[in-house]
Amino acid sequence: MLRRSFDTVRLPGGLHLMFQSVADDGGTLRTWHTIGLPVRLTLTTVTQTRDAYYGPADNRPPGQWKRVLRALATANGRPTSYYCPSIPPSRRGVALAVPRYTVELRWETRRWDEAVTEHLQRPCPACRAAGWRRAEDAT
Repeated sequence: MLRRSFDTVRLPGGLHLMFQSVADDGGTLRTWHTIGLPVRLTLTTVTQTRDAYYGPADNRPPGQWKRVLRALATANGRPTSYYCPSIPPSRRGVALAVPRYTVELRWETRRWDEAVTEHLQRPCPACRAAGWRRAEDAT
């Protein structure tokens, strides 16, 4: 069962703090981000259940710990946000992951947000070729 919540807090000076939570039987995703600053700050936490992360207890494959360590090694460090093959990826932030838990702090400038918004409003052959947008959505 999917559960969602969304809340906005107004702060002095025209700033807003937005909170979103999405939860199901496998885990919970919580996101906080700011609106009204020159840089958008986003803090994301992911919590997964043991069965969702490792697989069902009676059917876990041998060597699971090796796959877990490999996944953690790639998850930690600087997060990358991709929007389109024709736009350079955004690599701003830091992520820390341990088994079943991930915390990510990311920041993006207004210029980056405006470029992505402008890009998504126009048809893009690279997005369609990559399968990220259907042809009818891009036109």
